[in-house]
Amino acid sequence: MSKYYDDAAKREGWALFECDNGKLQIQRLDTPQDAFPDLPFEPMWESGGDAIAHVEERANTGSEMHKAALALHGTWA
Repeated sequence: MSKYYDDAAKREGWALFECDNGKLQIQRLDTPQDAFPDLPFEPMWESGGDAIAHVEERANTGSEMHKAALALHGTWA
C-alpha cells in the first residue's frame, strides 16, 4: 500500500503488518498514538477481527483502499 493509504489506515485504527510467514495481515493498532500524536492512546477496535470487519464493510461500500488492503491480506478477489 502507498504511504497515503498506510497513513489513512492508521487513522482508522488498523494497518497491514508482515507476519512471520511473510504474508501481510490486517491488524488493529494497539497504540494508535504511536502513529499520530493526535490519535487516542487506546486501540480504536476491540480486536483485530473488529478491525478486519471494518475494512470489509468499507470495501463492500466501494472503497478502493479497503479493497486493496483485503487483497493484500488475502481475503479479497
